[in-house]
Amino acid sequence: RKRKLTDKSIPHALAQVPEFAQESEMYQSLLEMERKLDWTMTRKRVEVQDALSRNPTTTRTLRVFLSHTVSGQSWQVGDAEGEPVNFETGQGIPAWSFRVEGRLLELPNQRSRDKVVPRKFSTFIKRMVVELDRDPNLYPDGNILEVNRYLLCFGGQLVYQVPSGPIFGADTVVFQQLPELINRYLMPADPVILHYTINPMVPPPERPQAWDIEVKMEDTSLKNRMATTVQATKDSTQDLGKLDDEIALLTQSLHNAHTKRIFLQSFAEDPTKFIQNWLESQSRDLESILGSGPSEGATIRAEELRRSDFFRLPWVEEAVAIQEGMRLSSKQ
Repeated sequence: RKRKLTDKSIPHALAQVPEFAQESEMYQSLLEMERKLDWTMTRKRVEVQDALSRNPTTTRTLRVFLSHTVSGQSWQVGDAEGEPVNFETGQGIPAWSFRVEGRLLELPNQRSRDKVVPRKFSTFIKRMVVELDRDPNLYPDGNILEVNRYLLCFGGQLVYQVPSGPIFGADTVVFQQLPELINRYLMPADPVILHYTINPMVPPPERPQAWDIEVKMEDTSLKNRMATTVQATKDSTQDLGKLDDEIALLTQSLHNAHTKRIFLQSFAEDPTKFIQNWLESQSRDLESILGSGPSEGATIRAEELRRSDFFRLPWVEEAVAIQEGMRLSSKQ
């Protein structure tokens, strides 16, 4: 696999050239700014991802509507003969019905794309108690109606380790029982008490009475915006990665061009000395590759290089064959 280029710095010697000094300084400033920006963006991205895992909350207004209707009352029937009374179906018996409704108020100046599907009113209520203020002697069956919202849980088991003793009385508990077991140690929340009067002797009000209650809930709008931001940064990160690869490739080309320039400039200044230095360098490389024993920091004895028989050994033919093969393959 081809190694990815990561070095984006320019040669120091090239930055010292007067005609490139200003551009080199500007480029180094951009690199430093990019490092700071990358660090800031990475930190912010981690903060957003951490906030997403913690489910951000917000305070919203829940408006509760209370109303009632009546039927079969004397003022409704009047002097006309009433319907026959049926105690099994309740037909003809004066009655009233009580209705509880609610909805979450929308935020002001909320964008249409940030709107989400509204939650049902029943999801905000854990327990509802309707206490009727009437004479217990006339209604001995009770004056309290209670409605509970049952929680649905996934199946599974929870294994816990407690160093100070059992809490739940067992080493393993079923996951569905976890809320019930924890609620034993929690105080109930303060109830929201609403007073409403039902008078069946008069017509009910045309409009329901309303109460506003502040509730804490998950901020789905903020969560969606943060999730969209994280997804957008992933797409932009890929584009920025491609640009970084191009910059690294260009800087590598600049390094190669600078090395080539130094090579040719040294040859132009003193060709004889340059060739001698170059041959010495190539000899050291050859010693490192083909040598068999150390001698004064080299791997081939100096006297062997001075003998012509050394270059008639079998390794010469092998080296020529390899060199010719590389030359021919480069032309194809």
